Amino acid sequence: FSRGFRMARDAVSIMNRDKNEIAVQKVREFLAVPAGISAACSAALGNGFVDLEDVGKRERFFRGILEVHSGEISGIFFETPGGVSYGARNNPAGSPEFIRPDGKGKGFAWFSGESGLPVEPLHKDDVKNSFLFRKVLENGEPVLSVLFGPSYSGDPVLSAVHPVYGNNGKPLGVTGTRIPFSFLDERIKQTVSHERSFAAVFDRNTMTLLSSSSRDGRYSNLMGEALHHYQSTGETDFLSETPDGQFLLFFSGYTGEGLDLVILTALPGNLLAGSIKESARFSGLLLLLSQLISIAIYMKVAKKLLNPVTLLVRSSAEFAGGNLSARTPVVRDDEIGLIARAFNDMAATISSLFGNLERIVEERTVELQAANRELEQQSRETAESRNMLRLLLDSTGDAVFGIDLKGNCTFCNWSFLRIMGFESLEILRGKNMHSLIHHTDSEGFSIDPSRCRICLSLLTGENAHSDHEIFRRADGTPLEVDYHSYPQFLNGEIVGAVVSFTDNSERRKSRAKIDYLSTHDSLTGLHNRAFFERALKEADTESNLPVTVLFGDINGLKLTNDVFGHAAGDRLLVSAAELLKGSCRGKDVVARLGGDEFAVIMTNTGEEAAGRIIRRIRNDFAGRKIIAIRGSISMGSGTKTDPGQDLAEAVQAAEESMYREKILYRKDIDSEMVKTIMETLLEKCPGEQRHAESVSGTCRMIGETLGMSEGEVEKLKAAGYLHDIGKVVLGQEYLNREDGLVEEEEDRKEMILHPAAGYRILNLFDGTLEYAEWIFCHHEHWDGSGFPNGKSGKDIPLQARILLIAEVWDRLKVQFKGSPGWESHAVRELRQRAGTFLDPGVAEAYAAFILSGSKLIR
Repeated sequence: FSRGFRMARDAVSIMNRDKNEIAVQKVREFLAVPAGISAACSAALGNGFVDLEDVGKRERFFRGILEVHSGEISGIFFETPGGVSYGARNNPAGSPEFIRPDGKGKGFAWFSGESGLPVEPLHKDDVKNSFLFRKVLENGEPVLSVLFGPSYSGDPVLSAVHPVYGNNGKPLGVTGTRIPFSFLDERIKQTVSHERSFAAVFDRNTMTLLSSSSRDGRYSNLMGEALHHYQSTGETDFLSETPDGQFLLFFSGYTGEGLDLVILTALPGNLLAGSIKESARFSGLLLLLSQLISIAIYMKVAKKLLNPVTLLVRSSAEFAGGNLSARTPVVRDDEIGLIARAFNDMAATISSLFGNLERIVEERTVELQAANRELEQQSRETAESRNMLRLLLDSTGDAVFGIDLKGNCTFCNWSFLRIMGFESLEILRGKNMHSLIHHTDSEGFSIDPSRCRICLSLLTGENAHSDHEIFRRADGTPLEVDYHSYPQFLNGEIVGAVVSFTDNSERRKSRAKIDYLSTHDSLTGLHNRAFFERALKEADTESNLPVTVLFGDINGLKLTNDVFGHAAGDRLLVSAAELLKGSCRGKDVVARLGGDEFAVIMTNTGEEAAGRIIRRIRNDFAGRKIIAIRGSISMGSGTKTDPGQDLAEAVQAAEESMYREKILYRKDIDSEMVKTIMETLLEKCPGEQRHAESVSGTCRMIGETLGMSEGEVEKLKAAGYLHDIGKVVLGQEYLNREDGLVEEEEDRKEMILHPAAGYRILNLFDGTLEYAEWIFCHHEHWDGSGFPNGKSGKDIPLQARILLIAEVWDRLKVQFKGSPGWESHAVRELRQRAGTFLDPGVAEAYAAFILSGSKLIR
């Protein structure tokens, strides 16, 4: 049978070679189709049979080729050396599509032959490879190539490229015909018609499957293993074992026209072995039948001969099962009989000994029960000790866990589970704690166990402590901890360690805040004086020369605090800090020394560069306004240029320069501040502009009427313009009132603020100091009913009484303006208030002046 199987397999191998040759011939026939079409198209185009410039003729030519060779090719193209492409293909629905210019100047696209609309851009795979293009034109020989990619719906495509030459021998381009390799499937399927046989074609360069007689995936694994064996050994004819049986495989190659293909045919190994197997199966059945008859005869003879043995085995089994009275009968006086007698003697002896053994076991059982009771008592005591230890561990606020010599968890307390976010000890038991909670630092860098203090304590036996590391919680978030690791010893040997730790987050935050506040100003965030002095020493090196120190003093801080409150003053300081920080360079040290004083340390900066920075700071300050104060700063600088020079001299020079500037320009600064405050007031209440100018003009006329000197009149006029400067602190709802001379009672508390605010503002400047008391009292009434202090009569400064009359007159003028004889009505109202609100003497003098002037006009 073995020789028959070998001969059948050799016959199948010869048959497989023949099938492979037929498959190769089918491949040649398949390749000849596109090659012939490309050659025919090359001749037609080269001889000028088709006018490619005429779209209609060109596309009829290509459509005709597709229709004539329908089912044989998928597309045809023509490309010039200049990159102009023409061609046609059938879409999945069977309709033709043509290559045309895309109309955007960006290249070519596929257009529907039915609608004439663009379908998709021309893929790069549709444009011929420049190397292949040159090769075809230069050699003048056709080339076959395999194309892959999404442009071909995932199926490999055969492209037959043929050069095109004109009648004058000049190269016109290349033409190509494409045919999917799936068209080859049916051809090679005809070569292997046997059941469970197949054929396939591969590209040798990529070993990509091009065509197969079976595409249902049944032989994918077999083809993959066969290709691997072929590539690794070079063997072309071999047998392959698979779960579906044996297959004889044969590989051959096809090389030519630019192609290098591998053709595989496979036939089942048992193709011709069916009849041989049937004969072998029948012979086996006869052999099995003869064996069964022999066994039946043997069993019958053996039963008679071995019956005494069976009785002996049964008695032995009963005796072994606990029946000590079991004995075997002695059937005959042969060797089996001798064994039976020996068994009976042995059973009698063992039965006697077992009686004594029961007594000994009973005595030993009593002893073991007593020892067991003692062990149970010790176990209870141990459990109580363990429970007490667990209670103590769970009662402590510190998290505690234990590890063995490998770093694996042995226990943990409740605080550990709560702080670290683990559900139970069972999740942790046996897990490596370094890998679980201590594997990375706060920056995310891995911590090697050789650098871990806890792991090192297991090696050295020494306690370990750290208060600046992190553990990772169950969810991976970091926890800043303060931990201690205590190695544990048993009989002088390290057996593990106990680690305790606490949450160190708040402590570290507090420490960081303290460290920050020790070097920074809490209000502005700039460095403080302590840091400035330390930075000054660090900057005093020769490599930093020249070193320039700037001193700055914020103008208007006291005014802001006194008038608008300390919150506004803080805003001014914060704004100044931001401006200084933004105007200086990143490497400069900007510090607040205290109050309204700031300083800057600039290394490698001379006087000229420092001057530019000072100008930039001043410009930045001039463009910023806080509430009603336009920012300004007095500055000075000092520079150390020589290593032998004391830096303290530069500091002193900067400070003196700053104070000198502040004194020299104080008048200008004061004037600018007053001007800025008035501008703010006028922005909030535009009507105040007319009111201020009217009161100022009226004050001048009253002063001249009373015979005051020119200087006194000018001061009175200025005070009249500034008399309501304190209103800058009032809200918008009070500034735009139009309710007459006397404020309502509910507004009195608010309105009473502005004389005091005006007093505080003007009292801060030398140029307006004299006006302060007048402004403060300009709402006091002659009869003492005014505010803020209820002064009366001549206790009120004369200028304040004049200011009130001027203000009342302005309101009367607004009230009666436009009515006939309004001056008379206004004067009558003015005289009615004389002796109550107004100074009667001054009011009468001004009334007479008005009436006298009116008569002159009339």
